[in-house]
Formats: sequence, C-alpha cells, structure tokens
Amino acid sequence: MTPIMMKLMSDLTSCTKMTFMVEEEAIRRIDAKPGTKQYGALAVTCAVYGKVKKEFAVPRNAFIPPPHTTSAVITLTREEGLPAPEFTAFIEKCFRERRKKIVNAFPDIKDAVLSLGIKEDIRAEHITPSEYRDIFIKYKASML
Repeated sequence: MTPIMMKLMSDLTSCTKMTFMVEEEAIRRIDAKPGTKQYGALAVTCAVYGKVKKEFAVPRNAFIPPPHTTSAVITLTREEGLPAPEFTAFIEKCFRERRKKIVNAFPDIKDAVLSLGIKEDIRAEHITPSEYRDIFIKYKASML
C-alpha cells in the first residue's frame, strides 16, 4: 500500500481528497511520530500532504476469506502550499538510510539544514514533517 499511496500523493497534484482502505498496521505508519520505529517516508508525506482522518474500521469478517488483520478507511485531505511533486522522491531518499545523519546521506543538503537552525548531526527519523517541508523548500531554492 505504501508505494501506491506515495505515488498517488506525488503524481495527483490537483487531487484535493483521497480515500484509502488500509490495514491497521499502515495507520500506525501513517500516524507515526518522529523518533519512533514506525516513522518513515509515508508518515512525513501524509503529514505534509494535509489532514489524515480515520473514517471507520472494517472488521476482518467483512471479507471472504477473512484476513488476519483489521482494516480501516482513511481520507487524506490536501492542504494549501504542498511542496512540489519532487518532495516525495526527496523524502524517500532521506529515509533510505534512516540511521545515517541526513547530511551524510544527502551531502548537498547541509546548508539548508543549518540555515533552519537544525543540528547537522540529526538523523532522518528525528526530523519533523514541517522541518522536512522547510528543508525541501530551502534545498530546492538553492538548486535554482
């Protein structure tokens, strides 16, 4: 489910609302906080995309044969000012080596990180979605 959601958020830039049915485990990854094991590119991208809302749970017995997990329907509602479609690729690159310091995994980003007052020894898993958004905007501006 993650690759599909990431692709849709990246490619459908004019879409204002998306609805998905996901496993409960995916909801934990979508709603993960920085510094947790579940926190990754999906959590950051969804948070920057806009508002995520769990609409309702779908019990296992709603399917034949029943799966081993409960599902839920969620909606993502786009908010204004979402960064460019390249943001998704940027986030995925940052999390490829999540335990590495971000400036080592992505050397040309150091100036953007430092200009925002973020420590250069920070790792991808500890940067908040809003910090990622700001880093991306600064980084992209520096590439022009």
